[in-house]
Amino acid sequence: MKQVADDLTAEIEKIPEVRSATCRQDVSFLRDHLAYYIDIDDLNEAFGLMRKKIRAMTREQLGVKSGDTETDEELKKLVEKYQNIN
Repeated sequence: MKQVADDLTAEIEKIPEVRSATCRQDVSFLRDHLAYYIDIDDLNEAFGLMRKKIRAMTREQLGVKSGDTETDEELKKLVEKYQNIN
């Protein structure tokens, strides 16, 4: 959508009567419905990782040490994958 908005702005600016043009995107729809744009396998993986993280945090509060750093890294990878959605 960003590419279309940029292309449209460039075309509008070519018109001699136009001094400047900007196209803004309404991202509220995407923000509200972001889960529809995420791959179902990634959603399932994120759900499993969050459950593992909650269990690890619960164990830590009970005094049992949990060396589960892989979950944090995997969650970061999933967040980075979908962070660039404009």
